[in-house]
Amino acid sequence: MKKHALLLIAGSVMLMTACNNSTEQKPAENVDSLANVKAEQMKAEMAAKNDSVINAMAKAKADSTEAAMKKEEEMKKEEEAKKASHTKGHTKDTKKDTKKTTAAPAPASTGTPKTVNDRPGGNGKEAATPKSVNDRPGGNK
Repeated sequence: MKKHALLLIAGSVMLMTACNNSTEQKPAENVDSLANVKAEQMKAEMAAKNDSVINAMAKAKADSTEAAMKKEEEMKKEEEAKKASHTKGHTKDTKKDTKKTTAAPAPASTGTPKTVNDRPGGNGKEAATPKSVNDRPGGNK
């Protein structure tokens, strides 16, 4: 019986070593971890790319805002310079012109109202009929 017990123990030890009770990962677990690592790398790359695009857009907007502000400041300075130069040239004249000018008297009214067609270049027709393109020289008649 001792022999049988020893054979049984030896056989069980051999079976246990054949089952490969190692601490290595199984292939499916290894593939999953590799996929997770690759996914994390791609996520980090995409985040960096998005951040750079967002930063570029923000920089462009900031630059355009800064340029607009500079332009506005330049316009204000030019306007102030124009005002300053405009008022510099004017001085009070102590000698005033003593000659009096008289306006010509207004022409006497003829009693008929003037119309647009009475002006030089008018067609001389009634005011109710507007000018036509065909009334011009070279127009289709």
